[in-house]
Amino acid sequence: ATLLVLLPLAGAQAEEGKSKAAGTKYEAAKGLYVQGGWVVAKTNYNTGLDPNMGFDITGGYRFLPWLGADADFYWAGRDQGGGFSTRSWAITFNGKLYPLGLLAPKTLDAFQPYVVMGFGGGGGPVKDATTGTFVYRLGAGLDWMLTKRLGVYTDASLHATPGLKIGGNGGATGVWQLGAKFNF
Repeated sequence: ATLLVLLPLAGAQAEEGKSKAAGTKYEAAKGLYVQGGWVVAKTNYNTGLDPNMGFDITGGYRFLPWLGADADFYWAGRDQGGGFSTRSWAITFNGKLYPLGLLAPKTLDAFQPYVVMGFGGGGGPVKDATTGTFVYRLGAGLDWMLTKRLGVYTDASLHATPGLKIGGNGGATGVWQLGAKFNF
């Protein structure tokens, strides 16, 4: 008799476990999100390993398991010996394509790789001044959803500024981001 009482409870717990697991799948990731974290940006590739560090903040919306859009801001700088100076920054509006979400959104787990493309404005040092200009963004990243709402992300992007030489590299800044993500 005890076994008959416990079987339905075990079934309910199994169903609850399935619904919690579904929170980490692509379908559960749809909706509004914010993310923010740490940034390492490299503008002048001729100077060796001397990156700028800063922060990133992003707000976006995941429309479908495989498609999202966001607005991203990053700022990175470093101490030049006379105080902290701005070295690079950008505000971009981006589309995100989650290719595995398009192929099998109901069967994949919490690891959600993406490709990001966008445009906006930004700036960097030009002859000891900070100049603003149009920016293209192209990159790739990975969202790792730890729960239905909370996850971590990493992103590597190239921010290109056409027609402007920034730091001797023809107007491109490599940006790496690492931070936390929250889905509403």
